[in-house]
Order: sequence, then C-alpha cells, then structure tokens
Amino acid sequence: NQEEKWDPSFRQKTIDHYRNLTIQTIKNHGADGVDLIVWPEASTPFNFALENTFRDQITTLVQTQQTPLLFGSIAVKEITEESAQLLNRAYLLSSQGTILNHYDKMHLVPFGEYAPQFLSFTNKLAHGIGDYVPGNEHTIMSGPHGRFGVAICFEVIYPDLVRRFVKDGAEYMITITNDAWYDSSSAPYQHFSMVVFRAVENRVSFARAANTGISGFIDVDGSIKRTTKLFEQAAIVDTVTLGHDQTVYTAYGNVFAYLCVGFTLGLILFAFGRQKRHYEES
Repeated sequence: NQEEKWDPSFRQKTIDHYRNLTIQTIKNHGADGVDLIVWPEASTPFNFALENTFRDQITTLVQTQQTPLLFGSIAVKEITEESAQLLNRAYLLSSQGTILNHYDKMHLVPFGEYAPQFLSFTNKLAHGIGDYVPGNEHTIMSGPHGRFGVAICFEVIYPDLVRRFVKDGAEYMITITNDAWYDSSSAPYQHFSMVVFRAVENRVSFARAANTGISGFIDVDGSIKRTTKLFEQAAIVDTVTLGHDQTVYTAYGNVFAYLCVGFTLGLILFAFGRQKRHYEES
C-alpha cells in the first residue's frame, strides 16, 4: 500500500518480499537461466548509499545469487540546514554487488515529487513534495547481453525521452514504476499500455517491473509477451529481443508532425489569401 511504502516499520518486510521472489525465481530457472533481475521503483524504501544495514542485505543477495540486479531507490544530491534534495534513482549492481551504473529520473511527478515553483505553497499539503530534484542525463547501462535505458514511472509516457535513450544506443528498455498510487483503478492498465506505444515507435523491446503490477514484457512490434496481474505476488522470466535498426521516429523525432503542422498552416494561409482576393474582386 502507498501508505506503507515509506513507513520505516515496513522496510524489512518489503526487502524480504523481493529477496524471496528473487531466490525462488533463480532456483526455478537456474543461475544460467536468469541474466538480470529487475525490481520496481521504490522497491528499496531507504537510501541505498547511506543506510548500510539494508544495503548489505541487497549486496549479499546479489553476491549469493551471482546475478546482476536493477532496482529503484532514493539518493541524496545535497543536504542543507533547511532540507535535503533527493533523487529518484535506478541502480545497477553487478553480480559481485558493486554499483555499475545509475540513472536519475528526469521527469518528476508534479505534486507527487515536487511542487511547481508558482505553487510552492502546496509544499505544506503533502509530505515529501518539493524534496526531489530531476536528473539531467539519458544514462545508457551495459547489461549482460546488451545496452539498455531505464524509464522510471510515468517517464514512459514521454515519447521523446524514450526516443533519446534508443538514439543514444539503448538496445532494449526497462521501465520500473510504483503504481501503488493508483490502487485498483483503470490507471495501472493505462500506464502499462503506454509502454506498447514506446516499443512500436522505436522498435525496441521493454521489460516492465511494477510494485503492484502490471509487470511484463513487450516485444519490438508492441506485442505483449507476458504479464502479471494486479496485486499478485509473482516473478516472471522472459527473453528480451535486442533492437538495432533505428526507426524514422527514433532518428528524426517529431519531424513528420512538424511537417503536418506546417502543411496545415500553409493550407490555411492559402485559403485565407484566396478568399481575400475573391472578396476584393467582387
């Protein structure tokens, strides 16, 4: 539950859930059958870099299972007397438990992770609003068999953000999210469906991990290969297809849309000019 997500008394319970699922999954498929484990956004509800006790549990798990792990956590960018600036971060650990890379979320959720400056008074309405700051780099990570980018939470609804990852060399994409905000509404299904569009636009496959579901795999043509259900404790394994050929959209972005807008404006101006001439002649 979202109400329990950042409650310190539930931290160990959360870690145990993901650790048990990980151990059971690798046991079922063998060490050679799983190349990368993916946990959702906020799967480690503590500061991974600073809180040694919980961090050691994660690194010990990775070392024991000898499998790299990608997971969501928080990081501190700067601490002042008034507040701490936080980052919503995805970490990639090697099979030895060392940090290989990380990505900081660039598109933050308004009123969930920050308050717009002109509405700064809303900081007082909800705990944690205004604490997060955005990242500034489309980080490409090297996985066991290819390079990938990470979209955190609703970043996957932004076509150009995903396009930049693929254009910069991502051969597949991973998206991690905390969908507990949405409970059992239609929003988790809508959020999942956005991934299909990003896959088709860039001809790139996705692996998606959501803490309350829907987790799943989407192929390069947008076909949904496998999913979990909402509020079902489960772990799924599948093969991710690597994409190599860039689409026109990946290479040039919204140039077609801009051409359409330009063409439409041209037709409007042409029609306006023609009507004006007709009016003057009559």
